Amino acid sequence: MKKYLNISIGRLVVLYLIITYVLYLFLPVKGMHTADLNEYLTVIFLLFVCIAFYLGCKSEPVIKAFVVKNQKLFHISNSMLNVLFLIVIIDLWLYLFDLISSGLAQLSLAMGENYKSLLASDELQKTSTWGRWFVLLSPLRVLLITYGVYNFKNISFFNRILLLLMTVSFVTIGFCRGQQVDFGTTIICIFVPLFIYSLIKGREKYILSKLKWVLIAFVVFFTFSQLLRAQALDYDLSEKYETNSIIFKLFGEKFGSGISSLMMYFSHGYKGLNYSLQLPFDWTYGYGGSRALDQYLTQYLGVPSMYNHAYPMRVYDVFGYDCEMSWPTAFAWWASDFSFPGVVLLMFFLGKLICKVLRDSLYRQNIFAMAFLSQLTIMVAFMPLNNQILQARDMLIITLVLLFLWFVSNLKTRKKTLKAVNNE
Repeated sequence: MKKYLNISIGRLVVLYLIITYVLYLFLPVKGMHTADLNEYLTVIFLLFVCIAFYLGCKSEPVIKAFVVKNQKLFHISNSMLNVLFLIVIIDLWLYLFDLISSGLAQLSLAMGENYKSLLASDELQKTSTWGRWFVLLSPLRVLLITYGVYNFKNISFFNRILLLLMTVSFVTIGFCRGQQVDFGTTIICIFVPLFIYSLIKGREKYILSKLKWVLIAFVVFFTFSQLLRAQALDYDLSEKYETNSIIFKLFGEKFGSGISSLMMYFSHGYKGLNYSLQLPFDWTYGYGGSRALDQYLTQYLGVPSMYNHAYPMRVYDVFGYDCEMSWPTAFAWWASDFSFPGVVLLMFFLGKLICKVLRDSLYRQNIFAMAFLSQLTIMVAFMPLNNQILQARDMLIITLVLLFLWFVSNLKTRKKTLKAVNNE
């Protein structure tokens, strides 16, 4: 499996994009497919995107002739792990109580009501002192999850408990805000180091067999949470969905709406993408396509905000489609900074990058590479949805810090690799 892993990744991502687009075409949502859409634009663009990504993966084999194997570049003692876990756990709970005090979260098991309260608040993000600490410590949280899961057998029992407590604490924040996205990203952060470990030990089939049950549980959880959200917001299902569709006939009104919501969650972004493809290019100077980066540069360097010039923001002015309440795919945001032809080229290099990081994870057991691979996996999973790893402040900081740590660690091992090649 390792020999053709790069090709498998390329095929898997291409298949994922095709499936989500097909789901979009068959969404039983009223007003989703309107006369002002030119679907051939989306089809042509996705064709080039898929080809570019596949070729990028194919051009970067995971296995190379000369690789310095089994180099553990990062080791943390159990006592230091205790301290780091406790720091992050304390920060997470202080941040949660800060959110609760400001009305952005509710200490309640009712996810639907929690989400309703979040929408009723004046702001969706907390930028208080504890909010800033939450953002700054977010890369450490991802690193600790990666390190703890990959080295689970080697860390102390107390650290295993702290790892579980830290993970549950983070997921609790999403639960109290009524948002399920934190569940999905946490599952990815846990799965990636597990999968790398299983590949090294030759047990990838076992892990993949367990993954299907995790996915089934996620689908059930998501469907249930969407039902709770619909009840809390008093959605009239007959106004939102085509209740005479085959999905509602097979699963009934309640579960049919939950399944339709799941389909919509992963696919409705293609509508915003199609509208964006119809607009002229208005360059956002490499930062307007990321809300968090735009906010940071405007706040700390005083540069003019280019966020409203991004494709998704201009879609509302022309078509009346709100891409802040509905997602426009990551491609529309990236195109604001690179243009749509530039996104096709970007996808080629993203394919190469993912395979490079995977190779470092497998053959150098580089924890920084594994953690960064988790972010890249989140990026791929959210491609049909949103620019997930660059939109929120915590996700932007996680991505930039892990990219930097991986790049620096890669430079250090490159010298050892060259030395090994010379010794052959």
